[in-house]
Amino acid sequence: MTGKNMIDLSALATTNLIYENGVLSGAASDFDSAYGTKAKAIPFPVGASRLTLSLEAYTDGNSSTTGNGLVARFFYDDGSTSATIFLNSDTEYTAKTLTSTNGKRVYGVSLTYGSGNGNIWHIRNMMLNIGTTAETYTPYTGTSISLSFGSTLYSGTIDLLTGVVTVDMAEVDLGTLTWNIGNRNTENTGRIFYVTGLSVGGTTSLCSMFSKTSLTWESMHVNTYYLGATGALLVCADYSDKSAFTAAMSGVQLVYELATPMTIQLTPEQVSSLAGENVMWGTNNGNLTVEYRSA
Repeated sequence: MTGKNMIDLSALATTNLIYENGVLSGAASDFDSAYGTKAKAIPFPVGASRLTLSLEAYTDGNSSTTGNGLVARFFYDDGSTSATIFLNSDTEYTAKTLTSTNGKRVYGVSLTYGSGNGNIWHIRNMMLNIGTTAETYTPYTGTSISLSFGSTLYSGTIDLLTGVVTVDMAEVDLGTLTWNIGNRNTENTGRIFYVTGLSVGGTTSLCSMFSKTSLTWESMHVNTYYLGATGALLVCADYSDKSAFTAAMSGVQLVYELATPMTIQLTPEQVSSLAGENVMWGTNNGNLTVEYRSA
């Protein structure tokens, strides 16, 4: 395993979050929008390795608010999180580290704020490495090749001895599914929307908008979902119209275990270029992009 940087800070840039000269800057409230939908949660290897995130940040102090400021957070595929917090009193670059919880599978990283939404934050030297200790910062470098699997996939492993890529998790945009409308929840507010036929192979799943729950009326609150072993997906949401619900689901991600892992054989040239620790995630055009750090 390598200690190369696995996170691209520039990928968190938006219209309001500006990345320039290695620094990401923006108002605290703009970081909150990235966390609320997890749209900027960056996928990483889903496996047993523990990961350590390190970064430096400070605020201009444009607000008199005290207490928790910027929050860097790990998302895990069981729906839980862990975080490290910068304070609104951090008016000079302050270093923080966060190590993933032992036994947890990391889904992504995001930045949000705790208070002081008028503050301007600046982030630099953001590093993600394998292990429980922060490595010396090195800039992110990456190159990609596209491997066609015929569908949008999420994570997997590469066996460099055999050259076989095995993908065990898929990602689907909920706005692309054909939804059915069910009954209104009589125990809680909201209505049930459902689809069937997903090729599910286990209990691991994570949604960018809804929290996972069990299949009972009491537990199916608004903004929760249930994914069954037979491939049935149920969502409880505060909509009464199927078309409006489907439109609102555009861009909402669901990651789930595949019933049958998919494999592809790499060429010797591809195997040589992919030596090292790799990050894999699906692109929305049906290809799997393999990102790797150069030496």
